Amino acid sequence: MTNAKVMQQFISGIKNEGHNTNQSIFFEGDVVFSYGYHFPLGIKFGGELVVNCDSYSNTTAKHRNELLSAHGYGLVIDAPTEAMKELRNGNLQEFKNKAVDYQKELIAEAESKIKKVRTARMGEFWNDRIAEARKQTDKIRSLNK
Repeated sequence: MTNAKVMQQFISGIKNEGHNTNQSIFFEGDVVFSYGYHFPLGIKFGGELVVNCDSYSNTTAKHRNELLSAHGYGLVIDAPTEAMKELRNGNLQEFKNKAVDYQKELIAEAESKIKKVRTARMGEFWNDRIAEARKQTDKIRSLNK
């Protein structure tokens, strides 16, 4: 099965499990993995799609893009691997803590960059990043089982 087909089946929920031809992408229930259980790529949770924002290789980045494409590029929650593992293990509060901390780091980085911008366009770019991180933070905090 192609990567795109695997992602479509995962997003749609048509099947409870599936994998591509070489098994580099597979899903079980509400979790899709890239290259093994150590890297949860996406988790469907509470009507939202939580997507791993860490990328270890070009292929993993491609898997992420295929997941986003299957999702229709709608709003997702970005979270690092360690937060994703907490959510997968049912530790919602730890997931929230780690995911919010990640968003706070993004905001701090963007605020630092804004101080150094030389063009209005770059200022808009970093302000948009801050707004997106704040939106994600609110979405993370509102997640419930």
